[in-house]
Amino acid sequence: MTKQKTLRFIIYGLVIVSIGYFGLAYRYYSRRAKATHDFNADFNAHALSLAPGEAAWPIYRKPFIDFRFAEHEDKSYEKLIFTQDGSRLVSRNDGDNWKAAVELLSKSEKLLDAFRAARKLSFLGLPLYADTSRYSDEDFRALFPSGNRTEAEYAQNESNQDGSVHPPVMGLLLPHCISFRSAARILVVDTRWAIEQNDIERVVQNVETIFGLGRQTGNELHLVGDLVSMGVQIIGYDLIEELLSEHLNRFSDDQLFRIQEAVSGVDTSELID
Repeated sequence: MTKQKTLRFIIYGLVIVSIGYFGLAYRYYSRRAKATHDFNADFNAHALSLAPGEAAWPIYRKPFIDFRFAEHEDKSYEKLIFTQDGSRLVSRNDGDNWKAAVELLSKSEKLLDAFRAARKLSFLGLPLYADTSRYSDEDFRALFPSGNRTEAEYAQNESNQDGSVHPPVMGLLLPHCISFRSAARILVVDTRWAIEQNDIERVVQNVETIFGLGRQTGNELHLVGDLVSMGVQIIGYDLIEELLSEHLNRFSDDQLFRIQEAVSGVDTSELID
């Protein structure tokens, strides 16, 4: 093969490779992957299959709306349940900071009652959607107090060729998870207030409620729920240590047994494999 033929062969090869490369690049940048299966439906199958009375979310929905509890638009809870430097939750020895927290708790009685009312339930039962237009008006108001449906507009633009909408499950927003962790912290402060009021039954119910929140988030089918569950349980363990080290003689045997049952109701080892 002469040098001229070799050069011609190399040039033709480069042309063919270039055409193939630019063809693949055009295909890559001009097309968009479309999900052909609605994984969101699989994700929500269990929540939608729960019988009436098995799901906690219907109990939480109205208080979430009334108190605008999701998304933390109202920062008063975070401001008042922590000390001014944010280092710890307030206690009875924190003067004006404690008074402000007690005032907030007294105004939030219906919210805390809702969490306590659902403490024995194992499942949240809240279907979650990346396309927020699929939420009912009440669920949307409870989860997104700001009323922002931009995710819904995004999902509608991402519809498949047959008109169906299958946005990625990874696009799910989980505002309730943050709210549950805050609820556990608020219950700790309310427990300290209940001790001050000598309301030991409310103390036990608050402990049961914290671990109930951990159980409900841990039974959701996503890693964030598992991690939040573990965080909520840690809050519960710290509270129990505080109660038993400082106020053990104020609990009856039955109340101590209920606290033990609350702890055993959530198995941390099963949350993350």
